[in-house]
Order: sequence, then C-alpha cells, then structure tokens
Amino acid sequence: MPHATPTPTPTPTHYSEDEELTTSLQEALTCTTCAITHIPKTIFHRDLTNGIYNNSRQPPFQLVRSSWDSIIEKENDLAPEELPPSTPTSNPDTSPLIHILHATPQQIISYKAQIQTYLTHDPTRDEAFAQYRMDYHIHVHYLLRRGGLGFCRDVKDVYEMKAWRGKLHEMDSGALGEVGWQKPSPRLRMGWVDDANLLMVYQMALWRKRGLVRQKRVEESRKRREIGVY
Repeated sequence: MPHATPTPTPTPTHYSEDEELTTSLQEALTCTTCAITHIPKTIFHRDLTNGIYNNSRQPPFQLVRSSWDSIIEKENDLAPEELPPSTPTSNPDTSPLIHILHATPQQIISYKAQIQTYLTHDPTRDEAFAQYRMDYHIHVHYLLRRGGLGFCRDVKDVYEMKAWRGKLHEMDSGALGEVGWQKPSPRLRMGWVDDANLLMVYQMALWRKRGLVRQKRVEESRKRREIGVY
C-alpha cells in the first residue's frame, strides 16, 4: 500500500522576498503618513561606508529574514559601526535605478518622480542622497512588514521588545550585572539601542499611525454593529 507523501513545509524564497519588496515599494509610493524628509546626510554617508546601503546592490539595503530566530540572530550581529567598510558606489551622474525585480513600469515612473521631488527640496541637488531617501522609505515599510516591530500588538509589546533589545545590547557590551528579566528603564522608553540610522524611529512612527487607523476601523465597525448595519 503506497504511503502518502507528506506535504513539504514551504520555505521563504527569493521570489517571495521580491514580492515583499514590491509590496513595500507600493506602500512607500502611496504613503501619506511617513515624514521621511529630515534624514541627516551623515546617516547616508555612514550607511554607505559601513556597507549597510549600496545602490549597486539589489536590493540596496541589507535585508532581515522574517522569523524570530533570524531576528535574534540579527540582534547578535555586529553593530553597524563595527561592520567592515565597503567601497561606496554612489554616482550622482548615474540615473537612479530601482532594485526590485517585480516592479511595474508605473511603479518605476513613480519611484523616479519621487526622487525628483526630493531633489527640488535639496539645494545641493544630490541625486545619490535623494535616491537613498527613496530607498530608505521603502526599507522602513519592508522592515515593519518583516521585522520584530511588526509582531507587536500594542505599546506594551513595543516596550517589552525594546527592553529585550536593550538587554541583548548590554549583554554584548558586558554591561549587564544581573541576569534575568527587568522592567524597561526610562532610557529604553525614550530611544532604541543600535539605531544610529534611525530606522527603528521611523518604523515606530509608521507603526503608531497604522495603529491609529486600525483602532478607528475597529470603532467604526463596533458602531455599525450597534446600530445593526453590516
């Protein structure tokens, strides 16, 4: 009697990652909540030097995997300033390239148009920096979809995750005196550790705004049920 062949467990593929990037691209192109307009240029240069961003790479930002194991692994990786330097490849004379395989022609047009919008507000007309800002915005949406913050249901979860990251940071730096779970310190409530390029700050801002939208929809749905409208 033949045995049933077990269904293989699906595993993440490069294609599914490209789909995530395409979705993140569309979110960024249609986003009306993020205010990514004041990124210091020093962050751009640091990300170039540390190899975190490379506009000749596809995608230009280093990615994270979606499981909690990969998040923990990422937290134990080298800090950005400890990564080996790579050669910056930005070239302001090169037309901006979009680094997502499944982007539609309209998305590519919108991507380039947004870069031109950034350039109109930059007296130096730094095209490489304008492209970085666009790619940064896409990356914020991608990280919120795939990173640890996307698992947080409420502010309590956020504080616990922030405390966990802070604990790992203290363990890595040898500054942890007592092993065990502790309440988040005021310092952790105010900022994120290892966030020199402000990605967690912008993710948190987007997470909060999405939370307000979700709460509004829940309240509207509750009111409709109360009056018998579905």
